[in-house]
Amino acid sequence: EHGEWESYATARTKDIASKVDRAERKGKTHVEIQISSSIKMVIKFLEGTALSQYREMFVVNQIDEKELLLLTDQDLQEMGMNSNTNRKRLLEQTHLLNASLLTSSSSIDPV
Repeated sequence: EHGEWESYATARTKDIASKVDRAERKGKTHVEIQISSSIKMVIKFLEGTALSQYREMFVVNQIDEKELLLLTDQDLQEMGMNSNTNRKRLLEQTHLLNASLLTSSSSIDPV
């Protein structure tokens, strides 16, 4: 039986959940998942913002650098981030990151 996640899970999330279910039935304690370099950057960002407890949630939902900057409060709630304080902290940090990226790209002189 599936949980609440199925209502918004991506195909990738369902694939990972299926692998975990199969591994549990075989008595395995872990499953290897390929993580892109973009998602690894998001994990480092989370660690830098003292929100590393959400690493797995971001990996399972395949949140990469571009998607990180587009996340809304509702997205975070649907992904399972229940703490209002943590959602606010993450959104503040992503807004600061986005502003920093915009400032950096606008200060580069064209060649």
